[in-house]
Amino acid sequence: MPLDYYSNLRKHATFLRPIDNDFTETAVNHPPRFDWREKGVVTAVKTQDYQGVHCGSCWAFATAATVESAYAVAHGELRNLSEQELLDCNLENNACNGGDVDKAFR
Repeated sequence: MPLDYYSNLRKHATFLRPIDNDFTETAVNHPPRFDWREKGVVTAVKTQDYQGVHCGSCWAFATAATVESAYAVAHGELRNLSEQELLDCNLENNACNGGDVDKAFR
């Protein structure tokens, strides 16, 4: 893809805004290794292709996976959410023609 394609993506990304907080402090007692998969809060890897057809649905898979894990951390229960529901019902995105995670969270 041409470089200007990526430049245009960045112009429209609402999540690329300055952060007001100062995150310069480091964690004091963090473990040398940490893996959320070992905590049981990450669902299995899923394929984004359907019957060999690729769909521009990565935004829906990323959104669902993020919410699945956040819910599991908060409530101790891992649920498998529907990417298809995001593709069908999230009107701010373009289903299989692509979308943005930040719009899916609205």
